[in-house]
Amino acid sequence: MSKVDEKLARFSNDIMTDLGEERNMMLNEVEERERQAFETKELALLTQAYEKIQSALLKIDKEKNELMSKTLVDNRTRLLHKRLELIDEIFNEAVLRLQAFAKSEAYMPHLLGLIEEGRHILGVGNLEVYLNYSDHLIKEQVSATTGLKVVLESKQVNLIGGCKIYNRTSQKVVDYSFANALEDLREDFLHKCNLEVG
Repeated sequence: MSKVDEKLARFSNDIMTDLGEERNMMLNEVEERERQAFETKELALLTQAYEKIQSALLKIDKEKNELMSKTLVDNRTRLLHKRLELIDEIFNEAVLRLQAFAKSEAYMPHLLGLIEEGRHILGVGNLEVYLNYSDHLIKEQVSATTGLKVVLESKQVNLIGGCKIYNRTSQKVVDYSFANALEDLREDFLHKCNLEVG
């Protein structure tokens, strides 16, 4: 081989070596850029997926909390209505028992005691006793025993029993009706049970 061929072979080898190194550098750069682009795209997709998952979890939590709140309110409302229903039943039973008492022999002495107590509280004056309409059979007896004017309430006003006493002179009233006492007890009971409505 001649020197020229040798030089040409060396030159060709050097060029091929340089080209190989340059090709490897270019390939490495392309691979690095592709790897970075892939990582950037992967990070963006993962971030987007994470945000969507977090948004969905928040939405699920919100819906769950709304459902739990609605269920809790519904249950409390049903409980309150049931309690009020039971209270109504109890007080309706009390009305029936008071009506039965108002028809018993023990009612007249009790009524006369209420009238005397009211007379003591109201003092001297023109006193009128108001009885429940259902007490029409004892009206005259109450008037004769107490010496007071006795008036029957209208059928629309249900005192259940007991009486109201008016002092026309002083414009004062005492209400010893069973209906009034029962209403006071009901309000007190509802207040103690924290069931007051409106």
